[in-house]
Amino acid sequence: MYYQLIEEPCNFFEYFFSYYRLLALKEKFILQAEDKNYANVDYQFHKFYLETGPAPFYILEDQIPIYLNNN
Repeated sequence: MYYQLIEEPCNFFEYFFSYYRLLALKEKFILQAEDKNYANVDYQFHKFYLETGPAPFYILEDQIPIYLNNN
């Protein structure tokens, strides 16, 4: 990984930034799911993420309340 970072330093930032955006998305999901008393929040988040499919983060954020209201 060290050599990959040296050869293409800008490529690493994309994955690093996406990781933190995904963590923030999970936090938003957990906070909204706790209001609805979901039992297994981690499972529900992963199910939401996989069912929504590949999408930009702003669309995923908009889909959280819709998913929670339908399930």
